[in-house]
Amino acid sequence: MKPEHAASLLELTSAKCSSVKYDVEIAEEYFARQLHEVPSLQSIYTLDAAISKVQVSLDEHFSKLAAEADPHRSSEITKNLLPATLQLIDTYATFTRSYLLRSLAEEGSPGSKPSEEKLQGYAAVLAVGSGRCKSNTLGPTLVQNLPSAVQSLCESWNSIHTNEFPNIGSWRNAFANDTIPAESYISAVQAAHLGTLCSQSLPLAASLKRTLLSLVRLTGDLVVWSEELNPPQVIRTLLPLLLEASTESVGRSAATPWSASWARPSRTSSSPASTRS
Repeated sequence: MKPEHAASLLELTSAKCSSVKYDVEIAEEYFARQLHEVPSLQSIYTLDAAISKVQVSLDEHFSKLAAEADPHRSSEITKNLLPATLQLIDTYATFTRSYLLRSLAEEGSPGSKPSEEKLQGYAAVLAVGSGRCKSNTLGPTLVQNLPSAVQSLCESWNSIHTNEFPNIGSWRNAFANDTIPAESYISAVQAAHLGTLCSQSLPLAASLKRTLLSLVRLTGDLVVWSEELNPPQVIRTLLPLLLEASTESVGRSAATPWSASWARPSRTSSSPASTRS
């Protein structure tokens, strides 16, 4: 290949791979593959990195276009990303509950597991057992009637924090002095996932919580900017997170896009990341 052709090809490749459209397409492709796989450490780790990358790209993109009168251009780029994100939330919420219960030993028999019938019953209670949803008065009462081993497991699960991970959106401040803040942020996310594996019990807990939170926060951004919003789909996906005992860690974050889906807020000059608390 002649030097001038190589230079032209390099410029073309760089232009394509440096665009927000390319980042969104890569995220959509990976999201689609994840819908047909049981989450593993590698897929959880990679998914959160993909979410982080697309969040950074979209935040920068929306910030540049915030002053434009017609945001249709932004909506076209993200119109397929919200449905894929909602489907992944369903997948990861289900897997989270399953992962939690599969680590449970039969009470009185440390070496054996509860029967499938018992696990299904426990899962049904956990699905409505959140103690953080103020309007949910029945769920916590039902949880109190579960075996002590299940209650202890839920308490242990909900006590696991994700403080090792950088705050979502912190590429704008915590990493502002780095050469490429977005890359430093993504590297910190990846390092945190690896660091949490040292946990003696439920080693995937922190990674699962973080990735589910990332999906919910991405949903919140997309609800604000999507022209083709499907409120019933958003509500159907996020409402269970408010009631579920194993997803209490994302309940507050899920409440915001859940409420916004009823009536779209007016667009302001702020990007989604800049309005986060």
